[in-house]
Amino acid sequence: MIIRPATVDDIAAIHEIEVEIEGQSDAASQETLIARLRLFPYGFNVASEGDRVVGYLESLRWDGFNFAQYGELDFQKQHNPDGIELYIHYLARTRRMQSSGIGSSLVRNSIGYAQQENLVGITLVAGDWDAHAGIPLSTFYEHLGFSVVKELPEWLPGHTGTLMRFDTSK
Repeated sequence: MIIRPATVDDIAAIHEIEVEIEGQSDAASQETLIARLRLFPYGFNVASEGDRVVGYLESLRWDGFNFAQYGELDFQKQHNPDGIELYIHYLARTRRMQSSGIGSSLVRNSIGYAQQENLVGITLVAGDWDAHAGIPLSTFYEHLGFSVVKELPEWLPGHTGTLMRFDTSK
């Protein structure tokens, strides 16, 4: 498995993963994925086996933001290429690769990036609706060194989230 920066050529495969995980109606469009890739290319990485994309992670730099619901986030406005913190927006892998270590590898790659860039930390929201591995997503991230900051009871309509943080000075 190789972790590498995503390219426009990867977008169709990334979109397929997104549809597999989120369903067609909730998946980001290929146009949206391309726009995110162009906005923060350093934070958009894929895991590949041979020429097949099997997972990806989207992140962006920002200066932090106090939020309680997904709808409050506007990555176009909050993205700052010189930001002091990394925000992991989305992590996914094909269901066939569940429990293969791809998600952990992608997150560890982002931790390495944040430490290399001397960022103060990494934040993310672990949702309650995507616990395909049989453990809550917050537990997955805790195993990687993230700590719970607070619960977000209205993260998405009908779904809670857990705001988590990784301190890069560890």
